[in-house]
Formats: sequence, C-alpha cells, structure tokens
Amino acid sequence: MKKWVNQFMYGRYGRFDQFNMFLLLIYGILFIIFTLFEVILNTKSVFFECLRFLSYFIIYYYMFRFFSKNIYKRIEENNAYIRWHQHNLSIIHLYKNKWIYRKQYHYFKCPYCHQYSKVPRGRGLITITCPHCKKQFDRKA
Repeated sequence: MKKWVNQFMYGRYGRFDQFNMFLLLIYGILFIIFTLFEVILNTKSVFFECLRFLSYFIIYYYMFRFFSKNIYKRIEENNAYIRWHQHNLSIIHLYKNKWIYRKQYHYFKCPYCHQYSKVPRGRGLITITCPHCKKQFDRKA
C-alpha cells in the first residue's frame, strides 16, 4: 500500500503549505458555521446552502492543489498568498500603531511614494523628508 501511495504521489505537489493551511482553516470555519446554524435554527436557507457550496468549493480546491502535478504554479500561488498575508499584517500593524501613539505622533503619507512617516505632534508647520524616496513635503504637525 505504501509503495502504491508513493508511486501515485510521485511528481505531485502534495505539500501542506501556508495557502493550503489557510484554505483548510476557512473550510473548517465555514463548515462549523453552517452546521451549527442548521442544528440551532433547524432550517435550510439559501444563505446556508451558499455557505455549504462555498465550503465544498474550498475543500475541492485544496485537494486540487494537493494532487496537482503543476508544482511551479502551486508554489507561485503560495508565494502570492504569503505576499498578500504580509501586506495585510503590515496594514494592521500600521493602524494599531496609529491608534496606540495617536497622542504623541502624527502619521503622514508621502504624496509621491505613499509611504507613511511618523512625526511628533505639536511642531507646527514642518517640512517632512520621506525616508523612502527622500522627497520633501510640508504638513502641519
């Protein structure tokens, strides 16, 4: 049996990467939601049927990725997911810091490269030099 599985999986992706983990997590959450609501409400609505369809689509896509022979495409998908995830984490981190330090600092977005700069409050009209693109712009802190 082990030999047959090894032969079947030879040349297939078969990895449990970050994107597959995310797909399984979303599937589990959706499955629990529509199962609990069906038991609690004892009803079958269109909304829960859509959730069921979406969860089945997600698990089928997970299995497609797992058994795919196009390994490079699956690696590209995982890398794209990692970039998307890191981008969202950096946005969450920025807004968390903006909230924590809202009384001490202003956060200004560079009009050229759209990077954020942190400037102490109460300085009046100042010229800010962007640390990323080195261009200057004026703002009231």
